Amino acid sequence: MSQFHTRHAPILWTFILGSLVLVYKLADIQLFDNTYKELARKTILDKRIIYPARGLIYDRNGKLLTYNKPIYDLEMIYRNIDPRMDTFLFCELLEIDIDAFKKNTNKNWKDPRYHKSLPTLFLSSISPEVYMRLNEQLFRFPGFYPVQRNIRAYPHTSAAHLLGYLGEVDISNINTPGEDYQLGDFIGKSGLEKKYESILKGNKGVRFLVRDNLGREVGSFSEGRLDSVAREGINLTCSIDLDLQAYCESLMEGKRGSVVAIEPSSGEILTSVSSPGYDPNLLNMDRDRGRAFRELLNDTLQRPFLNRSISARYPPGSIFKPILSLISLEEETFDPDQTVYCDGYYQYRTFKYGCHDHSTPFNVEIGLMHSCNSYFYTMFQDLIEKEGYHSPEIGLNLLKDHLYDFGLGKKIGVDLNFEQAGFVPGPE
Repeated sequence: MSQFHTRHAPILWTFILGSLVLVYKLADIQLFDNTYKELARKTILDKRIIYPARGLIYDRNGKLLTYNKPIYDLEMIYRNIDPRMDTFLFCELLEIDIDAFKKNTNKNWKDPRYHKSLPTLFLSSISPEVYMRLNEQLFRFPGFYPVQRNIRAYPHTSAAHLLGYLGEVDISNINTPGEDYQLGDFIGKSGLEKKYESILKGNKGVRFLVRDNLGREVGSFSEGRLDSVAREGINLTCSIDLDLQAYCESLMEGKRGSVVAIEPSSGEILTSVSSPGYDPNLLNMDRDRGRAFRELLNDTLQRPFLNRSISARYPPGSIFKPILSLISLEEETFDPDQTVYCDGYYQYRTFKYGCHDHSTPFNVEIGLMHSCNSYFYTMFQDLIEKEGYHSPEIGLNLLKDHLYDFGLGKKIGVDLNFEQAGFVPGPE
């Protein structure tokens, strides 16, 4: 029996000493140390999202096409809102009415986009004056937090279709695996803003703050060890020449159509104009945006949102003549030194196709120089009737195959969304 006590005595004393240390520590915490009393009074842990600056877009000469403008949004965490708060004072500070307050706080909480314990947008684009006035009284309104972010702005009225615009994310963006979008975030909806969203948007940061029971900020949680910095988006330089773009837009003012200029040696697009267009600043993320967007969208006559450079189809006109010449010479259906007499029109059966006044083209080169319609209608007819006028479908299919070889009827792969392929007709 004595041997048992001898072996277990050290273990017993260890438990006794450990218990005494714990009792002492608890007494010290509860009776003498005020640190945990202070933490107990600081009951709210606030996760603050830090929004990055979006990458800027420049033209080929380094001229700025976009910039970022700071705004303030007001977010809320519904569970933290004090039902006894002075609602009338709150609305007066924000310059809104009670109906707007009720509408913005009473979300559809069954909607998966909203959660009572997570930040939700209450009011967007607060003016600096309203923000300063509200911030002085913010301790009276627990559950509401101003958030600074940047919106897009444009120093010029040009290139709206190329640059595109931003809009709020939808549920599909929020649910995309690998993305960190949340309700109220902005995302590129068209143009370069959409195509290069992944590099322009940057990465959010986060800061954990401790607030007291009055909603006042009292410091960082855990000395900021869990915080992360925001990383701004990557800047983008495009091939567009802003001055040339603005000049071509001035030429198209009041007209409907498109102008595209390409650097032949590289294929770079120097200008791409779609008319009618719109001022990109109309779609800034402010409170007037919804009205401006609806007006542009409902203009079904002018269709200003349609990028006619890549989403519309037009007859090629006389630029088709060099291509037709190459195909006809390749197929040996037309002599390069052939003369075609032009009487100011070309007639096929009962149809007449006009031409302008010029000297008689006696070879392909002169025909191209004068852009003679009669010359190239004759060339077209000879190609289509290669196997005889009773079998035009053979010639039409032959022409169609060659046009596909030239890239017609296919997308060119421009780095803009909503590009439509051209249409190459066949015998059908």
